[in-house]
Amino acid sequence: ALRSGSDCEVAAHAVNAVRHILRGATDSEEAMWCLLAVLEHGGIDAGVIEQLDEVVPKLCRVASRDHKARLPALACLAELSAVYEHIDAYMLLLQNTTIDVMREHTRPLLSDVTTLSIEMWSVLCESILSAAPETDSEDARWSVRRAIPELVPELLSCMSLQVEGARGPSESAGACLQLLADVSVETVLVVVAPYIKRNLLEDAPRGAASWREREAAVT
Repeated sequence: ALRSGSDCEVAAHAVNAVRHILRGATDSEEAMWCLLAVLEHGGIDAGVIEQLDEVVPKLCRVASRDHKARLPALACLAELSAVYEHIDAYMLLLQNTTIDVMREHTRPLLSDVTTLSIEMWSVLCESILSAAPETDSEDARWSVRRAIPELVPELLSCMSLQVEGARGPSESAGACLQLLADVSVETVLVVVAPYIKRNLLEDAPRGAASWREREAAVT
């Protein structure tokens, strides 16, 4: 939430820290962790929001690269998605970035970044759903509906890779799918219904790996 009054010193520190990080030529892991600390402890203040034109594209560039800085960069995007009314202008960029990350979910070493890319959508949906009745969240809801046809198949794919007794992207994907349905159940059903039919209602293949698809369909 935006800070004011007694929090002005913290806000000023957060803004200065973000500016310092953005002016740096580095996209290092350390710089991304510093930015995450600023967002978590300093809050997403008006000064930070004013710099979203620089912050969001930089985070998306870092998140798209295969190095250690991806993890804190995606965590920053998840933090920023809480202010859906300000992040909506960047939704197509965020959609492309996070879905590209999800498509790498078959690489076990990237399970953390996959989970964070899913978490961004969960935080966004939670923010929309918890918005005050008088708040106009229709633009953000439209952005979510627009993303669902491409996003939900990736979530279902993540759900189908669950490992018994282990937590990871599959659990996050299931929770995110429920939140997406809470935002726009009709749009989600259009995508999910064929998956359920293919894996439960029809004569689904009975291979060693197919139980995961059936489990995801049940979920």
